[in-house]
Amino acid sequence: MAWLRRHMNGLGNTKRWGILFNEEKKGAVKFAKKVAQWLEERDQIVCFPPKEGSLLEKNTIGYDRFPASIDVAVVLGGDGTFLRAARYLAPHGIPILGVNIGRLGFLVSESLPTLESALTAVWRDEYILDERVILQARIIRDGKLYRKVFALNDLVVMKGAFARIIHIDLYVDDKFLVSYPADGVIVSTPTGSTAYSLSAGGPIVSPSVNAIVVTPICAHTLYSRSLVLSSDRRLYVEVKSDHEDLMLTQDGQEGLNIVPGDVIEIFRASFNVKIVSFKGRSYFDILRKKLGWGMFPRHRFP
Repeated sequence: MAWLRRHMNGLGNTKRWGILFNEEKKGAVKFAKKVAQWLEERDQIVCFPPKEGSLLEKNTIGYDRFPASIDVAVVLGGDGTFLRAARYLAPHGIPILGVNIGRLGFLVSESLPTLESALTAVWRDEYILDERVILQARIIRDGKLYRKVFALNDLVVMKGAFARIIHIDLYVDDKFLVSYPADGVIVSTPTGSTAYSLSAGGPIVSPSVNAIVVTPICAHTLYSRSLVLSSDRRLYVEVKSDHEDLMLTQDGQEGLNIVPGDVIEIFRASFNVKIVSFKGRSYFDILRKKLGWGMFPRHRFP
């Protein structure tokens, strides 16, 4: 492919690169092989976790040791692939370069035609880090910690297949705020404000804003509104229901069964997700493009 040239001007630093991809995406394995080849031809160290390595017939590093073995990760896929990688790598402070071979791609800003230039820039340390807030949730059951999870986009407390609504009590810090009779509630980061929260009527919040967004889902009340809170707040969500078909989901990908009386404590994690970005790239350009907003403004400003 055109982006896989064998020669380039200038030199970069030797790095340990991790490659992750979604094998279900068309062409993902082929592109991952080409990326690995491109890096190896430049004497870079390329590492693979077990699943990816086995598909490429490469040596692998165990999942528990993989994050500590790399300096930067290249993630090939869509936003879903990126979200999984972010939850896995963020606690270890690994910068992530997302490459879009999916559809929408809010998080995976690079595309195949720009991949070589992106790899070159990272190799030369000519990039910036866009740090994003990540949420942590602690499920408290019978007064004890039951589970701990993280999410880059959102944490959602919701009913299951039952048609009946549930009642959700929301506390901010130690103060009771509101009780929602609803299908559920979405607690999102600014990054996740363009995901499920947006579909439920929540606001779009710039990722540079340190905030947490709370949006009820199909609330059976006229006072239902989204809330934008400071990210240093600590939320407590308690579900009251006469059935146990309840769930907490993280980034819409993994779900945990919860039971009436569980308290979900949600707060900003002590670390951020580090996204590789480049000068001249704007979140608002991506927003306008992905949401199909007007591309030709009447006025241009310097």
